[in-house]
Amino acid sequence: MPLQLPDYLNSVEFMRLRITLEFVEDIELPLAALLTLRRELLEAARSLDKQFGGDFTHLLTPHLGTDPAVIRRFQKPSPPLVFEIDPEMVGSYVAGDQLQIGVLLLGNAITEAQSLLRILARLGEIGLHKGGGRYELIAIDSLRPDGTTLPVWAEGQPWNTLEFLVDPFSWWFEAQRLDAVTFEFITPARLVSGGKPLFCPTFKNLFPFILRRVGSQLSAYCFIEIDDMNSLLDAAAQVQVEDNRLRWKDWKLFAAREKNRELGGFMGSLTCSGSPLNDLLWVLRLGELFNVGKNAAWGAGRFKLNFSS
Repeated sequence: MPLQLPDYLNSVEFMRLRITLEFVEDIELPLAALLTLRRELLEAARSLDKQFGGDFTHLLTPHLGTDPAVIRRFQKPSPPLVFEIDPEMVGSYVAGDQLQIGVLLLGNAITEAQSLLRILARLGEIGLHKGGGRYELIAIDSLRPDGTTLPVWAEGQPWNTLEFLVDPFSWWFEAQRLDAVTFEFITPARLVSGGKPLFCPTFKNLFPFILRRVGSQLSAYCFIEIDDMNSLLDAAAQVQVEDNRLRWKDWKLFAAREKNRELGGFMGSLTCSGSPLNDLLWVLRLGELFNVGKNAAWGAGRFKLNFSS
């Protein structure tokens, strides 16, 4: 029997882009640099605001909404974008080397894709990390749900020629019943409960964070409210953990003024089973797009799902 999406998800749209850049100077890129691009991106956005008198920064630091109920439930929304960071991107680069970075835009933020690309172009003039690693944008491709790519822009073309491809969430959804799913966390996920990080969560601990992340993004940028959160949490409580290989990894050491405090998250795999997974599948698939936990928008807490049926 095929699975069905909740009706209110029919209008959810997203866009995934692959940005190819070419370095014009050498740089050493640690994981921490890739997962904390927000500071450099904000610097680039502010310089554009100053030059053009616009509001490029609001894409990176969204304004607080006006609905009191939504504010109480989700607080300030995360940005409507998600950087797709892979640990294989870490390493030494020399002038002429290329790097590809994926980025997702959600819902009503899709119309601001050109602003994001202008921010990334300005960042190339400033430098990717601590003023180093200047680069030039070489190409922009659209990533399709089936894994194929279509060219959107190439170096030398004017920005006003950009034509983006938008995908409905239904294209991302695999509508088959499943018996088990394995989460593969490929960048560190930092989840905090009761003021303390979860060092090795179970599915019961993990799912509420994914649900909250998905609910917040849908509310802020697709104007959709998940109306069955309690039933989803009840279903999650019935899922069984078959194998838990999540392990903590420290990935950033703060400066001395911040008392050399380490920041980390868990990585690894978590395999779960049970028929309730079928009721949760659409939440998990959106979570796969949005990441989960602290710095999710900037590439932390990225996971992939492997299904067994």
